Amino acid sequence: MPCVPSASIAPLLPSTPSRESFRATTRPPSLSARLALRSLLFASASPATAFTSASPRLAARPSPPRAAPPLASAELHRYDLLLTKPLGLLLEQAEGEGLLVAAVLPGGSACASASVWPEDRLLEVEGRAVRADGLDAALAALRDAPVRCRLTLGRARGAMGALRLRDGTLAFASPRSELMPLAREHRLPCEFRCTQGTCGSCEMLLRDEESGQVRPVRMCVAKMPSGSSASLMPWEVLTTDSAAAEEYYEGLRRRMPPRKK
Repeated sequence: MPCVPSASIAPLLPSTPSRESFRATTRPPSLSARLALRSLLFASASPATAFTSASPRLAARPSPPRAAPPLASAELHRYDLLLTKPLGLLLEQAEGEGLLVAAVLPGGSACASASVWPEDRLLEVEGRAVRADGLDAALAALRDAPVRCRLTLGRARGAMGALRLRDGTLAFASPRSELMPLAREHRLPCEFRCTQGTCGSCEMLLRDEESGQVRPVRMCVAKMPSGSSASLMPWEVLTTDSAAAEEYYEGLRRRMPPRKK
């Protein structure tokens, strides 16, 4: 899905082609938010019929605001996207913090873009600021937007983490959450023997797509980075024959002291 690059958003844009089978492992959104947005998620892309088929019970009131730590605008890394309806986004109102992306669902253009993450914040719709608006006002702005609409979102470092799996899909996990369940769920090619981080059978290489840094991790004890060590881009799971992995191992060999004869 085309993106609109700019100096402020370029680090957030995906560096590899996205796939439709975008996976998200995140908390389920509240029921009332899901009902309120069902028409937005699955409405026809036709301008004449979009957002007109919702039944009265779907016009639910927003769920109670979810507490969220205050964020200054400077802490949000903004990025712009051109997306086509249906978007496939579930939004949730946070107390004093505007609108959060609660989930990105397969089948929508946001999912296909591989750019929108859970916990991202909706800031603007077609240039109109909606960060301070309530859920109803943001829904109205999205309904009034053209079928192909421009959204501005923001991402806070450490709000969510992502792994780019070997098939190119993304899997999300909260900061400081253990990676072993994620590795087992998505059948990453590693073995869990001691499950204490001592035998090394589960060691894998991950590459930070933001900084390019490659690090070895033992998946049985590793956790998703948090705080300032978290990345705004996915951590790519490297195969041993990838160029980044070969470069990493070559660097290790160069740093090893020569063997004494």
